Amino acid sequence: FNPSDDPCVECTCMEGNVQCEPVSCAILCSHPYQPEGACCPICEDCYYQGRFHENRGIFVPENNPCQTCLCALGHVTCTSNCPPLNCTNKVLIPGECCPVCTGVCVSFFPYSPGCEYNGQKFQEGDVFKPDDDQCVECQCQDDQLVCSTIVCPIPACSAEETVLEEGACCPMCKVLTPFVAVEEWCYYRGDRYLLGETWTDECNDCVCVGGDYQCTPRTCPTLVCNQGEMPFPVPEACCDVCVPDSGTCIVFGDPHYRTFDGRYHDFQGTCTYILSEDGVDNTFQIIVQNDGKGTYAVAWTQLVSIHLGSNTIDLLPGHSVFVNKEVVELPYAVEPVFSIQRAGEYVVMTAAIGIKVSWDGEHFVEVEAAGSYRGKLQGLCGDFNAYPDDDLRMANGNTALTASDFGNSWEIGERPDCSCRYGKEIKPCESVSLVAQMEATRQCSILKSEIFQPAHRVMAPEPFFDACRYDLCACPEQDRCLCGILSAYAHEAAKQQVILDWRTNSLCGISCPEGFQYDECGPSCPQTCDSTTTPGDRCLQACVPGCFCAAGMVLHNLRCISPSDCPTT
Repeated sequence: FNPSDDPCVECTCMEGNVQCEPVSCAILCSHPYQPEGACCPICEDCYYQGRFHENRGIFVPENNPCQTCLCALGHVTCTSNCPPLNCTNKVLIPGECCPVCTGVCVSFFPYSPGCEYNGQKFQEGDVFKPDDDQCVECQCQDDQLVCSTIVCPIPACSAEETVLEEGACCPMCKVLTPFVAVEEWCYYRGDRYLLGETWTDECNDCVCVGGDYQCTPRTCPTLVCNQGEMPFPVPEACCDVCVPDSGTCIVFGDPHYRTFDGRYHDFQGTCTYILSEDGVDNTFQIIVQNDGKGTYAVAWTQLVSIHLGSNTIDLLPGHSVFVNKEVVELPYAVEPVFSIQRAGEYVVMTAAIGIKVSWDGEHFVEVEAAGSYRGKLQGLCGDFNAYPDDDLRMANGNTALTASDFGNSWEIGERPDCSCRYGKEIKPCESVSLVAQMEATRQCSILKSEIFQPAHRVMAPEPFFDACRYDLCACPEQDRCLCGILSAYAHEAAKQQVILDWRTNSLCGISCPEGFQYDECGPSCPQTCDSTTTPGDRCLQACVPGCFCAAGMVLHNLRCISPSDCPTT
């Protein structure tokens, strides 16, 4: 950084100490000009013998009126004003600039061969630098001084790596390297490269060969992925990379979305939308219907509808399930197409094609897609191509500037005016009082407290904290909205094997039916009278939150009983 009182000093903070050094200037011309207030001289105009001269300016130096000089990008070139003389003997008449041929009229002047500069005599062929100007070289030729500016060769290093030694005209590399002829440089997209130098441009490897460049497609190394990963051609990457062999999109709160590729966005439309669908092979489609949540600003997810071939599965509030417009009891299956089970707080639909949908009956939706769908999906959950920057791709293929434009483009079906409104960009906390903002921050700060701290190493709390403040500033039912965000974060932590015991009677407590007790990590396949040992391959996951029978009890007809009380067949 640069101190505010001295922009010509650069400082570095290292291990708690500040070290400052003067700015290093690379000077690449013979007569640079230093503007007032600038740290380094510039090679645009010229500073010659104590005077400023504009670029392309022509002037006569004060100490030599017999010359005319030109300023060109920091270099000064001077030439004699005297005409050439076609004679052997020349003499300089006192008070005149130019010598004349000797003759009868001037024969009384003593003649001395050679050249004179500032009172100093030079013999024929002598070479010298006038006025200690290391970038001008003069030679005595035919009793006349012929002066020219030295043209510096291009150093084989960057400007920052050059140094102008005392008494020298041309900069040199700090680390000595040979000068390279101009025709041996390569110029590629505005950059300069040495003969034999290599560089990478996007997916090409390039080399400088004799003043021209040669580029060939990059050779990708053999890719070996870990278990649970698969190779995939990520956009804007040259070679395949290892990505998870499945992806997850979640919808939570008012509602907030985290796409398959990990991008968070908010969308408050209250219509029916495509959450995700196979845009290539049309193997499935998941639709969500959003409700206004009693406000004119935000919304929440009210219904999830899944289309698998000729089957339609509707997941409704309160864990009700319809298949092809008929209510069904869980567990339910259409083998081998799909199965539906109740797992703690969630209803889980698992399809044989590699799609799983979880629904908590209130606001939370999770869609898990197998890796075979990478790059094929579209909708509010994004395109699942491991590149979050293009997740706001609208139904027409263009990229939206706002999340609202993106969400509105995925509206589907008819629009009943009474309940459907377009989503708009809103910032709820900017339209409430400072007291309300502070209260939202206070309540949401629990996500950053010791209660949730064990999960911070596997799941960053910031996106959920921001979503929490958003909801509490807009939500008329603050307790319910707060609990929705906290339960979503706890769910994501549990997927990373971090179980949070966060609910209390005063914080999002859950009242279980008589004989049941709440557990954040209960069995996804509870013990029943029909199966006192649950086959592992039928369980959806290790554990789920919900109301369960106490240890030693089994589930039968929605009641917890002792195994000894199970009916015999």
